[in-house]
Amino acid sequence: MRVELEHGPVIDVRFHKKHRSIEKGRFKGRVVVDTACIVSEVVGQEAGKSTFEQISSDVALHCPKDKYNKYRGKQISLTRALYKSNIPGKDTCVVLNQFEKEFAHCK
Repeated sequence: MRVELEHGPVIDVRFHKKHRSIEKGRFKGRVVVDTACIVSEVVGQEAGKSTFEQISSDVALHCPKDKYNKYRGKQISLTRALYKSNIPGKDTCVVLNQFEKEFAHCK
């Protein structure tokens, strides 16, 4: 997802799923899906490909007791990554609003 901020750069947001197996406890053997978010600034373009500079990243861990929810995992990981970044509050709202528009079908 790409978002053009009011005060400057274009931000690129990517999500990745990470599958992991629970090793101990009563949920031993259950596979859960963690969602990672990487927030990067688009620096330039070379030969038709964009180059990025990573600003921040974070992960939303899936609790084995809960049912997996793609939308909620992405929302949590994005919110945490934006909190860690140095993006101003108004621009953070722009990114979150764009997320709501693009991923409304996942709710």
